[in-house]
Amino acid sequence: MSTIIGFVEKLSVKTGDGKFGPWAAYSAKIQTADGTILDPWFQFGFKKPPIEEGDWIEFKDKEATFKDGTVSTSARAVIEGTASKPKNAPARPAGTQTVVTPGKLPLKSSGRVSELFGEIGGYYSEDDIGRITWAGVRKDAVALVGSLLEHDALPMSKSSAKAGTAKRYDEILAMVDKLTVRMFFDNATLRLVETVDDEGAVDIEVDLLPENDEEVPEGNGVDSEEAEEEKF
Repeated sequence: MSTIIGFVEKLSVKTGDGKFGPWAAYSAKIQTADGTILDPWFQFGFKKPPIEEGDWIEFKDKEATFKDGTVSTSARAVIEGTASKPKNAPARPAGTQTVVTPGKLPLKSSGRVSELFGEIGGYYSEDDIGRITWAGVRKDAVALVGSLLEHDALPMSKSSAKAGTAKRYDEILAMVDKLTVRMFFDNATLRLVETVDDEGAVDIEVDLLPENDEEVPEGNGVDSEEAEEEKF
């Protein structure tokens, strides 16, 4: 859920005939005070909202979902009863306007600041950013645990009995959860930038290859003449 405030750029009415008679659905495009036009259509439902094009309004919104539960990528739902007309509306901006597309942050900040994520752009809420971040790092945690298991780099219970299998399930799930939380806060706070050295700025000692006149050390992967002869 987030709070949206701006001018009604366009008010749209979609009509039709249904099982219970004719219906009308209302939605609007919103222009913020800095001239940004938010890309999603904000759906007000089937009851005409007390607004007109050009009005300065404020409301709270949430994800718009279809009947099958799929989340819309082009619309947001206005929470019923939250729309109002604040006083002292600013002058409506003129000139070229920017359209903010779904999934991309606007060129200018929305003015909302989260204690955890910092500035939040566009029509996103702190909950939106949290869910997006969590989904991303969850996949990364699963992939990392899978790689560690593949390379036998996790201490796991070895028993082949059912009890051992159940214990390994709990161990793997606990590791995924632990890494997810760790990565979530790494992402949100960028704390590793302050605590981990940038290897590009740190001198690293490496063993150089021998010069041409130096003896090649054993075990370097180059076959000896005797070994070459044994191949034939």
